[in-house]
Amino acid sequence: MKKRSGVVLSAVFGVVMSCAASGASGPDIYLKDVVSGTAHEALMSVAFDRQAGVAVGAAGEIKTTTDGGKSWTQEPAPSPLSLLGVDIRNGLTVAVGQMGLIVTRDGGAGWQKKDSGTTERLFSVALSSKGDAVAVGSFGTVIMSTDRGATWHSIAPDWGSLVKDQGDQFMPHIYAAQIDENGVITIAGELGSILRSQDMGKSWTFLHRGDVANEKEVESLFALDIRPDGVAYAVGQNGLILRSKDGGRSWLNANSNIQSNLLAIHSSTDGVIVVTGMYSMLVSKDDGNTWAIVSDPAVASSWYAGVARPDGGSNYVVGKAGSIVKVTL
Repeated sequence: MKKRSGVVLSAVFGVVMSCAASGASGPDIYLKDVVSGTAHEALMSVAFDRQAGVAVGAAGEIKTTTDGGKSWTQEPAPSPLSLLGVDIRNGLTVAVGQMGLIVTRDGGAGWQKKDSGTTERLFSVALSSKGDAVAVGSFGTVIMSTDRGATWHSIAPDWGSLVKDQGDQFMPHIYAAQIDENGVITIAGELGSILRSQDMGKSWTFLHRGDVANEKEVESLFALDIRPDGVAYAVGQNGLILRSKDGGRSWLNANSNIQSNLLAIHSSTDGVIVVTGMYSMLVSKDDGNTWAIVSDPAVASSWYAGVARPDGGSNYVVGKAGSIVKVTL
């Protein structure tokens, strides 16, 4: 089957430039460099579970922390291929990347490569506390593991039947995934698409889709954050921020009033939200009702592709030149 070309975040995955020094960004938003890399490095994703954290990036780079992000340790790269997504839960870490690459570390064991069953680029992975995992990628790829990342199988939707108006060969890139403790899976990607499966991938339904005919909210969605309290966010191209108050069943535009590509989001029940992207960063302290644009020089000259927050700590963003930056409000 002939595959259609599409947005694959080439501006992030293919371009790495030097990063400017960071400093105060406003009266109550501060950025502090924790790790500074080189112009040839790039970190693409970061995740925390309590005080344990991991950041991954280009050329298989892995950095880990056990103290909530205060200090980071460089680990030997398990592969020369870039790692684009990572998650960590209850001692299990799963990272995914180029050419279907999946590496896992369970407890005190070392990093192990796993057979993903695909050679498509994998952008994101999500874990539940039970050890179930979902990874998503290019051209409609959705794969799942129910044995702590040991084996994987496809649970991709039947795109031809779901997206009939785009033709039988349409397979949208899927950039973000989340799985809750009941095994409910939510994914997001091209054309403003958000889909959900209540049965571990056996069937899928659209929760949101861009209005292609009227060119409304058709931007790709690059990141997804659904909280246990039912508040959810999805962010993407041209400053698109979607918000849900019912666990993702319905979505409204949160109006960021910027045009940058937004690549990552982390929201907390205390109302603090950090959104990162290409040469832009947004912060909300009232759960998305209002947004402040971070005006730090490091943001204006850089990009950050991942954001996460340890328990009881500040948010950390990762990105260009292998930088890890602490965002304090």
